[in-house]
Amino acid sequence: MEVHWTSNLSEFPLRVAFARYALSAKAGRRARKTQQLGRL
Repeated sequence: MEVHWTSNLSEFPLRVAFARYALSAKAGRRARKTQQLGRL
């Protein structure tokens, strides 16, 4: 139980970082799409 908890604890920052990266990537793609539409 303790080992499982520590492994989850070490994984947590990675998951948060990955979630932030995925969200920023989505936001960046959306921004680029709107810019392209604005040019057209």
